Amino acid sequence: HGASRELSRGVVAVFSTCSAFAALRQDGTVVAWGEAEQGGNTDAVAGKLNNVVAVRSTSGAFAALLSDATVVAWGSRAEGGDVSILLADAGPGAERVCDLLVGVVQLHANAHAFLAVRSDGVVVAWGSPMGLAASTG
Repeated sequence: HGASRELSRGVVAVFSTCSAFAALRQDGTVVAWGEAEQGGNTDAVAGKLNNVVAVRSTSGAFAALLSDATVVAWGSRAEGGDVSILLADAGPGAERVCDLLVGVVQLHANAHAFLAVRSDGVVVAWGSPMGLAASTG
């Protein structure tokens, strides 16, 4: 009954992965429940889920855009739930995704990956290679 008590008021939007939900509340906090590996457990990022202005989801992870223009993610690493990873195509001196998620003005998702647009026009994408594949046609 803990989740139902937390959801009793103030919810402005609800998002889902294949087996978890996340609710954005009026006060800018997020509560999640469901399969832990699919984003239902926010323990790893709970202290960072304040001042949330937007939430997006893939099939296995959530990402939240914060009012300071940074992004927090949780859930399946394979589906974008870990922004501490190195860029997939990076070589020596590679940057972690989280280091690039500053000045974010837009946050988008498909079933397998996230994409952030920064105020300087740089696009940062992370998640499954299937979700990151570019169309050439």
